[in-house]
Amino acid sequence: MKFDLLELKKITVLYVEDEDSLREQTVNIFVNLFKEVHIGKDGNEGLQQFTKYSDTIDIVVSDINMPGLSGLEMSEEIHNLNPKMPIIITTAYTDEEYLLKSLELNIYKYMTKPLKIKDLTKDMIKAVKSYHLEENLTKTTKNLASQHMENQNKMCLLKENMNTTSEVINIQNRIIDNYVCHIKIDSNAIIEYVSNKFCAMYNYDKEEMLGKNISQICTHASFVQKKLLEAIREKKIIQFTDTFEQKDNNKIKLSSEIHPLYENADGLVSGYNLYQDIVS
Repeated sequence: MKFDLLELKKITVLYVEDEDSLREQTVNIFVNLFKEVHIGKDGNEGLQQFTKYSDTIDIVVSDINMPGLSGLEMSEEIHNLNPKMPIIITTAYTDEEYLLKSLELNIYKYMTKPLKIKDLTKDMIKAVKSYHLEENLTKTTKNLASQHMENQNKMCLLKENMNTTSEVINIQNRIIDNYVCHIKIDSNAIIEYVSNKFCAMYNYDKEEMLGKNISQICTHASFVQKKLLEAIREKKIIQFTDTFEQKDNNKIKLSSEIHPLYENADGLVSGYNLYQDIVS
């Protein structure tokens, strides 16, 4: 997604942060980017602002640790008023307990400080669009899946020290397995991994899919093969929409993303991750 100033100017934000200097610095940026910015100095004030302006607020961005009402406690109260309101939680550190609690509360994003404004605003645009379109896929899961894919690519291509801990990655893996339709295939299109969500969508057991060619579920196998080759040629993520076949031969229309994997020292593609979602 491109950095779209026109989209930002349509968004009204509630920003909640108890640290004065950080709040002032961020607000100075936000007022130039967004349509309107409401400010809370702590969780109680943030909840008051949301209650007052709930009809116009599109998204909430809040610190997690604040005196009185914490960011998660405030989020829970906000979701009692509006369960679909997208919320981005910011924190100075990563904690598994907070991540799991955020998932329970349907938090859209859990971001560590220092924040990168460009990345934050891109995520905010995505969240608001999802909020207005009422997409079926859980906001938190979709965002964590995206972050997980990014982390995997960095590990494969750069072998750098990641900012994300192994505990967070394990949490992401568990979430993705249950909530994201995902398979991994090798360079010959043989299925090496299937998520629980994938099996549920296609009505297969994992044992029935592992070791099989992806053509087993493709209505147009040659078209999908061309997309795999395109991902290699372009060396980028390829998106497309096509029909696929469930176990009972019912056809479903899915949006798909192909992510080429480069795990070999020779730089050749070693396989692909395929992520899918039902076209609404």
